[in-house]
Amino acid sequence: MLTLIIKNQLMNKLLRKIILSLILFGCFHMSGQTTSIMTFNIRYDNPKDNENSWNKRKNEVINLIEYYHPDFLGIQEGLHNQIDYIQKNTSNYDYIGIGRDDGNKKGEYSAIYYDSTKFKLITQKTFWLSNSPDTISIGWDASMERICTYGKFKDKITNDSIHIFNTHFDHIGIEARKMSAKLILTKIIDYKLSEANVVVMGDLNSVPTSDPITILRKELDFGFEVSENKFYGPEGTFNGFENTLEIKNRIDYIFTKNLNILSYRHIDDKRLNNLCISDHLPVLIEIKNETDSIKDDLAILNLEFEDSIPKKEKIKMTLYETTNTKQHFYEARIKRRGGYSISFPKHSFEIDLEQDISLSGLPNDDDWILNANYIDKTFLRHVLSYEIFSAMGKNNITSKCQFVEVEINSEYNGLYVLMEKLDKSSLKLIDTDSLATIFKEPHIFRETYDEIASQNSTNFHQQTYPKIEKSNKRAYIEGVRDFILNSSDDEFKNELSSVFDFNNVIDWHLLLLISNNSDGILKNFYLYKADNETPIRFAPWDYDHSFGRDGDNELNLDARPLNIERSILFKRLLKFDWYKTALKQKWRNLNKENILSLDGLKQRVLMKSEIIRESAMKNFKTWSIDNPRYYDSNNFDEEVDIMLDFMKLRHDRLTKYFDNLN
Repeated sequence: MLTLIIKNQLMNKLLRKIILSLILFGCFHMSGQTTSIMTFNIRYDNPKDNENSWNKRKNEVINLIEYYHPDFLGIQEGLHNQIDYIQKNTSNYDYIGIGRDDGNKKGEYSAIYYDSTKFKLITQKTFWLSNSPDTISIGWDASMERICTYGKFKDKITNDSIHIFNTHFDHIGIEARKMSAKLILTKIIDYKLSEANVVVMGDLNSVPTSDPITILRKELDFGFEVSENKFYGPEGTFNGFENTLEIKNRIDYIFTKNLNILSYRHIDDKRLNNLCISDHLPVLIEIKNETDSIKDDLAILNLEFEDSIPKKEKIKMTLYETTNTKQHFYEARIKRRGGYSISFPKHSFEIDLEQDISLSGLPNDDDWILNANYIDKTFLRHVLSYEIFSAMGKNNITSKCQFVEVEINSEYNGLYVLMEKLDKSSLKLIDTDSLATIFKEPHIFRETYDEIASQNSTNFHQQTYPKIEKSNKRAYIEGVRDFILNSSDDEFKNELSSVFDFNNVIDWHLLLLISNNSDGILKNFYLYKADNETPIRFAPWDYDHSFGRDGDNELNLDARPLNIERSILFKRLLKFDWYKTALKQKWRNLNKENILSLDGLKQRVLMKSEIIRESAMKNFKTWSIDNPRYYDSNNFDEEVDIMLDFMKLRHDRLTKYFDNLN
């Protein structure tokens, strides 16, 4: 066994060198692969198109999208029924965008679809191409309303950001097209994106020598001209549904800023009957990031206060935030936090700001946690677990996190993980709904309540919302337990999805399995119900007991696999073939999507570890790696190797488990 571990550590060091070489030479950005972006005018749903009507070609539009499966897809002319059809019949996509006629669902969209397993949406906006961009309006000499959809997205692994504009210029107004190009460039300035990764794409109804294209080319890169690889495809992009003529009319484009274009192509795929899939060709590019550094300086949070920070009562303090772009201070209150971990020499903190503020690029909030991650020398277990769970399903909510360095009264105190507090805001509860509720680690999944040392006898199941004095939800949650224990098999199967979010339960099950977090079966989660219509969901919490270490830092390279059937929910679910089939299929899907594949897991660890490696080394100059709290004196790199070793062993075990799961 020792020989195997040493061999694995050598292999991990070699793998790390390869990964870091790829990073340094620009070959390993944006999730470690190229990022693909497509613009596609799908032609609006016009029954008068006869053989080219939407209903006769929509399945082949879906086939084309699924075959190329771009990370980002900007479509033009899509009506709401088309938008909805694409959403329902493609995999892993969410979208942003609105109808141009009423700012809601009426009229054509310029929607942006994005692969939500790889990217998360940070912000979005739609503006009209006119002198009044914030209101529904027709600009200049245009024939109708025209819009541009904007989204900022962040890579879930590297945290690199990309800003995408998708638009459709007017086909009549010459002045409108020229002014639309200028407006988009103005927006790039207004949004302070001069140094950011930017994509501008769409049906511009303009030939390459026209004024709008000339205007854009002065400030942006035209991928057709700067691609590292030779352009591929017909010269033009507009075919007018003519499937026999040479395509020379180019009016669809993708422009970029601060990005390296690897390839640029026009896709001339045909339907099975050799008719055109749309009256425009899709334009597809592949890019790699050039400006976002994998080792951007972390934000520094300086906590200024008098005296010492108590365990229970919050005291006043001032929070100073310093980033690459700003320095601000905020009034707040602070206390120490933690259960078992509160005794560690490096403390975690709970912070209440006086107003909702974005810290370190995270969404606005007033409740924050600074997690010391003392027992986890990699600092990765919480962040890794939350990101994986979030990537597994679009309805999975986790605490958004960011690595930061913390000072106390201007003296360095170490590397921390800044985390959202899971509450009614972050869990998106409808607070006017009488059934909206949150529990932290309720006991309902235990076989028995015997020997439970309740933290609060009046709040046995640890209800955090609403305040239990206002509305005690114990009867409701006990009813859920009764459903698990006492419903008939038919009732359990038929009503399960109305009680629990079925996909969320499967994802939670798989996260527990891949992380081997045995504590997480009965603890380390939030259970919440957003409103009367939404079923119960789970959000993971406190995952330092995972990925090769137990919660007290004891090594566990899969020698002590968790017993998932300690939970009465999983125990009952695993009695049914329909559940085991669904669980097995989701495991396979998430491996194909590189979320739970061994390569995907290792890539996340290596990319994240490189981001914080220098900060972790700095942390251990203040907080010794050989403190008696630890089982050994491993350094940061050795701890990362343990995670990688664990992942190999655990993934092999689970692969065999699912192969034999009947």
